[in-house]
Amino acid sequence: MSDRQANLETLARCLNTNARREAIAQAARRGEVTLQTIGLELPAIETNTLYRQIRILEHADILEARSDRTGPQAKEHGRRTSYRLTPQGVQAIRDLYAELAAIVHDLDALTPEVTHETHE
Repeated sequence: MSDRQANLETLARCLNTNARREAIAQAARRGEVTLQTIGLELPAIETNTLYRQIRILEHADILEARSDRTGPQAKEHGRRTSYRLTPQGVQAIRDLYAELAAIVHDLDALTPEVTHETHE
């Protein structure tokens, strides 16, 4: 299995929960996000559960953590950790998007009546 294929497999496994998809989406939109920021979009998920989901993304090399011990929040609450996509995570997302776009293109070419009915 090539590195690209391994990265695609890892990313696909990481996308199987709403919390992980939301964390990746927010990191892509904002550049850096905190656990609290991600949690605002997922009020039904407890912070400890969300933290475990973020750790899975870190171990998969999709997200990386950055601790900040400066600024007004850090003085009040200790260190502040933010998360951002890794270069490997960005590439895996781009590769998966390209692969899925090719599949959709093939589906549209082979079965236009079926694919157009399901999109409406």
